[in-house]
Amino acid sequence: MFIHEYSWFLVFWGLVTLLCLTEALWPGFDVHADRSRRWKVNFGLGILNGQIASLAPPLTVFSAIWAADHGIGALNRFESPLWLAIAVTLLVRSFAQYAFHRCAHLVPVLWRVHRVHHGDVHLDASSALRFHPLEMIAGLVFAIPFVVVFGLPPKILAGYELAEIVMGLFTHANIRVPETMERSLRFLFVTPVLHRYHHSAEKAETNRNYCGVFTFWDRLFGTFHDVPAGTVRPVQFGLADLNPALAGDFLAQLRLQSGGQTFGRELPQATPDSGG
Repeated sequence: MFIHEYSWFLVFWGLVTLLCLTEALWPGFDVHADRSRRWKVNFGLGILNGQIASLAPPLTVFSAIWAADHGIGALNRFESPLWLAIAVTLLVRSFAQYAFHRCAHLVPVLWRVHRVHHGDVHLDASSALRFHPLEMIAGLVFAIPFVVVFGLPPKILAGYELAEIVMGLFTHANIRVPETMERSLRFLFVTPVLHRYHHSAEKAETNRNYCGVFTFWDRLFGTFHDVPAGTVRPVQFGLADLNPALAGDFLAQLRLQSGGQTFGRELPQATPDSGG
């Protein structure tokens, strides 16, 4: 029982540890990581979010179970083949993630919360933990109507949710991926290089590449930024109007203080000499 209950906890933090060690030994790009300041915020938020998530079953999967029990939702109205259930779940859940992420950049009240994630001045696996608890809750609530209306199967949905968490760690990690492999993967999947440019302070880059697992929604809606071959990171991470002292202050991040009031669609351009 103990192993079953805590196995995912151990796997998750084991993967975080492995990626952090890999970043320290074989980083994908060389820039001062400032771990002593950044990690207090990133891991602090990660542990806090983990505590919140442990208080109740994941809302999306719980909603899928409720919909299945009550015969609500498109896939629950007939006996769908496994391939269709998998395809619909991948498409619907990944679209919900894309739509929420894009709204988080365009809607002022959501951007104020999402700024916490973009306030990291470097990018590594710990950045995947840097979300304000309000954003985590809002994202789950946003996804619930999609889960219920389409009647997504709970087990398949749970598998996707776990895959998205793992992909989040991978795409934020400062690790090396062979260029040939990276260029092939990005036709379908988000890669670390693609996501690094979403964390750029440059307006034309930060408002692109919203997808978390697959790249096809960005391609379909014209928000895909195909990073040129040979480039590994943007000139500057974070936000151009960011106060670095507030970005490294855990309590300031919980209070949504970052030193700037500019919303995602209006981010100022990064200056040429602002690289790390």
